[in-house]
Amino acid sequence: MFETIHRIWKPGVAVYYFMPLFANVTGGVSTLLSLDSGPTQLVNLTRVTNESTRVAVRWSATGLSNGKHTLVNSPGRTSRGEVAGWGEVDGFMYIRVFLVSTTY
Repeated sequence: MFETIHRIWKPGVAVYYFMPLFANVTGGVSTLLSLDSGPTQLVNLTRVTNESTRVAVRWSATGLSNGKHTLVNSPGRTSRGEVAGWGEVDGFMYIRVFLVSTTY
């Protein structure tokens, strides 16, 4: 059985997925992300020659409605088509918009 990570966001208009890249991993490393039950997107986390392995934004969604959003992180596939053992995550960041009502 493979684990799936679910995150339910507070109201926000953008979400960013942070991860390092992995070097010298047989078969490669990836993860699958799906926002608000939308299409699943494959995020390749395998390092290409001379590419930095530092943590950076590897996926993002912006221009979202200012409401709750659900991001599902699931195991990706190796370059051989095998399901990886877990969904990869180092961090998420979300941007909120606070609505302020003023009365004069």
